[in-house]
Amino acid sequence: MFFGTYEGTLTIAYCHPHVQRYRLCLWALALLITTGGCTTTQPSPEVATGECVVLVHGLWRNAWAMQPLANSLRESGFHTVSIDYDSTGKALEAVAKEEMAEAVRQCQTLTSGPVHLVTHSMGGLAARYYLATHALPPGGRVVMLAPPNDGSSVVSHFEGHPLLACLIGSAAAPLSESRPQRLPGATLTTPIGVIAGNNNPSPVPIPFLDSPNDSTVSVASTLLDGMDDFIVLPESHVSIRRSETVHRQIRAFLRQGRFEIDPTTPP
Repeated sequence: MFFGTYEGTLTIAYCHPHVQRYRLCLWALALLITTGGCTTTQPSPEVATGECVVLVHGLWRNAWAMQPLANSLRESGFHTVSIDYDSTGKALEAVAKEEMAEAVRQCQTLTSGPVHLVTHSMGGLAARYYLATHALPPGGRVVMLAPPNDGSSVVSHFEGHPLLACLIGSAAAPLSESRPQRLPGATLTTPIGVIAGNNNPSPVPIPFLDSPNDSTVSVASTLLDGMDDFIVLPESHVSIRRSETVHRQIRAFLRQGRFEIDPTTPP
């Protein structure tokens, strides 16, 4: 366990024993590896508007990946709590019951007002598990950024290959196209807005990935039955977390239950 600060925020991190194994396994993808496998909770120390947002990162990432969004939300008056979980070694059901549940509890110590969820990529699937067994406080809403709600065509193509298991571990099952729409929480009562990206900066076409896409998740795969609003923005899978345009749309949905622009017609 170690203590540190990041831009005035106290960070308490607990490292899982799986970290070394994943670093060896993913040596060829070293640039993609951060410190996944540590759990970090970051409550904002600032006085907020009475609303709190739980931020949930995606595959191969950690809480620092959501820091630009956390900063933007805090500047707009929201409390923020960012979770960190072992995205390749821990089942999403367990993440929902443990890290996400604890983050919501921390939000409730900061405010008696609404608690929202904002997720990136596979974090959206973790949120669906959470919402299947937990209710957010009244007024809570969910925004999913580039969620693979209909699975990953790339993961499905290589399903069963030992290298895939090495690279993404326990994430393989929920990311398979045969599974996500059957996950708990596919039909939800909590208001949900989905933001998809259609900017693939790669000059080389990615096999098995339908267009349009954000270089990782296709626009079609982000759709979720029962979602309340949906927009497509010219962002990649990485830039969608950092874009101020996206941040503005997130704030709009959390406050109003709708995005600022007309929903894009699903493909």
